[in-house]
Amino acid sequence: MRRAERYAKAAHCLDLVLEYFGPNGERWYQGNMGDGPKRCIVAAVYHVQYQHRFRNKLTFALIDAGIPGRSIGDFNDDPATSFAQVRAVIIKAKARALTEARKRPSTPQGETQHLKLAA
Repeated sequence: MRRAERYAKAAHCLDLVLEYFGPNGERWYQGNMGDGPKRCIVAAVYHVQYQHRFRNKLTFALIDAGIPGRSIGDFNDDPATSFAQVRAVIIKAKARALTEARKRPSTPQGETQHLKLAA
């Protein structure tokens, strides 16, 4: 898969994660991977990727870049984290993915280019 396509797929995945969580975080979960239909950020990304049959580690890298100094799990499970903050991180990650998809030429996957994400 070409680089621009991976960014575009990551942006689409992030859209689907927000849709999955619901407008007010009805399906967002803290404290564990999930409980029934409720899921944490990591479990929601895996769920969406499974449902839509694509895998993209870049999605996690984009989310992680928006949470400096903490893991996605620590951010998700912190009692001080609100769904508004989760949504903001995901929206910022999606914007970053769309920017990268537009500016990077499609290059073969084998080429090594390092991604530097601005937090």
